[in-house]
Amino acid sequence: MFACVEIVETLKQQLAAKDTQLASQATQLTASQQQLAAAQQQNAAKDDAIQLLKNKLFQQSSSASTQPVLPSAQPVPTAQTKAALPPSTPESSSSKGQFSFFCVSKGSGDRQFNVLSSISCNSRGEIVVADYSNHRIQVFDRNGKFLFKFGSNGNGNGRFELTQGVTVDQRNNQIVVADTNNDRIQIFDEKGTFLRVFGSVVRVMVNSIAQVALLLLISREIMSWLIMATIAFRFSTRRGSF
Repeated sequence: MFACVEIVETLKQQLAAKDTQLASQATQLTASQQQLAAAQQQNAAKDDAIQLLKNKLFQQSSSASTQPVLPSAQPVPTAQTKAALPPSTPESSSSKGQFSFFCVSKGSGDRQFNVLSSISCNSRGEIVVADYSNHRIQVFDRNGKFLFKFGSNGNGNGRFELTQGVTVDQRNNQIVVADTNNDRIQIFDEKGTFLRVFGSVVRVMVNSIAQVALLLLISREIMSWLIMATIAFRFSTRRGSF
């Protein structure tokens, strides 16, 4: 009898311990869920702040492209501040650069590109861009306004087959273009007028010879077909006359 009572008491104690353990685990689970919810709220707040900052930067860049940039007011140095300032250096006296950008899209029209491969600037700050898969060069002013373009697909002077790179000679603003698949370099003046070319002309000759050979082959096949058609026609007419 006493043994049964002891067993029941032991089972009650074990059940109470299990209930306590389950309650503790439930409390920990609730705390973890609350921490997860707080972390999600923080991430959402960070995302909103980042998006707000992006919008603000975009508005500032848009207004900067249409409004003149006014110099910020500087305090007038006194004798004490002059004495405390370090001696001026070229780096400290030079003006800082200002970030700017302009939006483009993919395509073949003006201000559109199909793979941007290289970019350079001339002495006036105009932007020269190699439009790789459109086989051309586009030129913009420093604010991104389209000025002109030159080049098209081909192997003649002033034509390109993929423009891999471009650079500008700052002494005379001549534009130097890497005509990739034509294995040559072409040079233009600042308005895009062809000046000279150097590099391999083997590819151009091979392409021309291949085109002539293809035309001859096609002409031969056409002539063979016409001869066979003529023979068949004459044979059919003779057979009909019999």
